[in-house]
Amino acid sequence: MTEPDQQTHTKSNQLHRWGIIARVLLMLATVAILVICFPWEKTTEFAHLTVGSVVTKEIIAPFDFEVLKNSSELEQERLTARQSVNPVFARRDSIALRNQQEFSQLWSEIQRISAVAPNDTASQQLLAIALRDSLKDSRHLTLDLSAWAFLVRTAQDPNQNRSFIQPLHRILNDIFHRGILADQFKEIQTPDGNITLLEQGVESLVNLNEFYTLGSAREDIVERLKSQFTSDETQDFDSLKIAYKLLVPFLDANIIFDRTETDIRRDKAVSQVPTVKGLVLKNERIVDSNVRLTQDHLDKLRSLDTKKAELVRVKGGFQFLAPIGGRTLLVMGL
Repeated sequence: MTEPDQQTHTKSNQLHRWGIIARVLLMLATVAILVICFPWEKTTEFAHLTVGSVVTKEIIAPFDFEVLKNSSELEQERLTARQSVNPVFARRDSIALRNQQEFSQLWSEIQRISAVAPNDTASQQLLAIALRDSLKDSRHLTLDLSAWAFLVRTAQDPNQNRSFIQPLHRILNDIFHRGILADQFKEIQTPDGNITLLEQGVESLVNLNEFYTLGSAREDIVERLKSQFTSDETQDFDSLKIAYKLLVPFLDANIIFDRTETDIRRDKAVSQVPTVKGLVLKNERIVDSNVRLTQDHLDKLRSLDTKKAELVRVKGGFQFLAPIGGRTLLVMGL
């Protein structure tokens, strides 16, 4: 045989060997994949049974085992546990402090601008225009020119200044002290109308009705301004309306929903729901012969299935390897 023929023959043998190896590897991979695809977690001895099925022979517990809750039962209990946790809110004092400071700064600016000219009518009109142009974007104030003129006159008169602005500071402070809930609280489920309030590291259970909403805070401002600026002798509606328009833009929710903390507590409550609802002892009758199965029977039988699979995994050795070997031989034979 010539040298070129020998080289060709050698390459042919190599290709043939590689082909055999490839087919063997392909077969082994196929066997492994199919064996892995077999159910592993539990036996299926009682999987075909349903509520109302009739078993023809008595079933006795071969060992002690716990009865597991069925999926619908467990899901309902977990939902109940989740809904039983009060939503968590936190009081944000920084919001109240910021808004009160901004309100004080606004009035200080009104006083500063109002003090630059004498308190005659013409000067007050000019100052009103200056105030409007300087402060109209502050908290989106919606005051007309006559309202700005009123504020100029009030700021220039020390007595009117005190009688007008002090009640407004007090009202704003009282409302924030009670607390304003964000409007999103309407979408939050509470088991009993209460929330868990976190305030300076202290936790307490508080009814939602103890707080304002933005709407009820505005309503309360109106009632309190009425008692301040109207009486049987005086009806100062202009002061009331202007004071209302000054205060409302500084209202913000300071009782804030803490979604992260609420979810943590609800997840913890769900995790604490027991998955077991009973115990069956060795040699205890699970089902008598020729009876219709109830959901309680099924729960016990499926728990027995689960326990059998668990014992196989724990014991290992032949009990664990024999099924694998059998499956492997079956697939290789096919």
